[in-house]
Amino acid sequence: MTKRRKILLERKFPAKAKVTVGIGEHIMAETVIGQAQVSSGQRLVKIAQILEVRGSDVPKYLLKKEGERIYKGEILASRKTLFGTKACVSPNDGVFESIEGGIAMIKLLPVPVKVAAGAKGKVVQIKETAVIIEGEAAQVFGTLGIGFDREGAIKIVAKPDEFILPNLVDHTARDKILVGGACVGRTTIEKAVTLGVSGIVAGGISYRDYLSLGENSDIGVTILILEGFGIMPISSDLWEMLQKLENNYAFLSARERSLTVPLSFSNHAQMQKEIPAWKELAVGDKVKVIGSFITSKSIGKVVEIGKEAKLENGIIVQKATVKFNQKIEDLPSANLEILTE
Repeated sequence: MTKRRKILLERKFPAKAKVTVGIGEHIMAETVIGQAQVSSGQRLVKIAQILEVRGSDVPKYLLKKEGERIYKGEILASRKTLFGTKACVSPNDGVFESIEGGIAMIKLLPVPVKVAAGAKGKVVQIKETAVIIEGEAAQVFGTLGIGFDREGAIKIVAKPDEFILPNLVDHTARDKILVGGACVGRTTIEKAVTLGVSGIVAGGISYRDYLSLGENSDIGVTILILEGFGIMPISSDLWEMLQKLENNYAFLSARERSLTVPLSFSNHAQMQKEIPAWKELAVGDKVKVIGSFITSKSIGKVVEIGKEAKLENGIIVQKATVKFNQKIEDLPSANLEILTE
């Protein structure tokens, strides 16, 4: 299901940041909203092994103190031998954090990071860890989601009725959200993690792979399944829209089972015409059944909106009661497309 709607986008900072925008300010996707210093991690240096001494003897050979700033190539410790001097040098710039068991820990210096808005809109709230932006976006909703929230540019890699095979994922997919395919398998997902892919959006996934990945876990890439379990080609109308969204920057949320594409100045006019405005499903709406829940009658009328329920396959969905002539069925709301008269 595709919707064009107003959104509140929360742009989180990777660390404590200096905010560079103000409440009420109108911004573009490329506007820098904050600057942060992000830790680059730590590095272990096996001084005892390099000097060929016991770990307990390392402190008497140290030339640097704990907490002292050090630079790449600088000597951390040295020991004179009969054949000369053995020296251990720092592999990076950083801070000599600690020494234990003959192993030194070097805390790498933080890297300055500028955080872009990622969406055109207005700043409506500033938090300690994030900025809230009000804007307009196209949203695609699925039935299954795995992983943390991630972002990246959309890249089409397969047709709607094809498998997303491992050979379709290469180095150009790094930091991208890959879209396409009637099914994505575990082998492809593992390769995507290795290459640094942000996310994958596909029609289906096998139930076994879904369980093995873990419903509430994160494996390093975010997965959004649009149709359901098994080989499930992406519907033609949804596929047409996804093609038009290619190369746009998007936000993928497994928790909300959605792909959100903020409308920028360049694509706003086109998307306003091509993406229908969002409408909440309501009693009395004429709907068409889409996805994996096709019944003998595909067009009906909503007679009741239910609460969230768990299907036999484990998917949690909002249910709606739909009347098809004289027959009444309970169906997931995500599989109902509202028809306009």
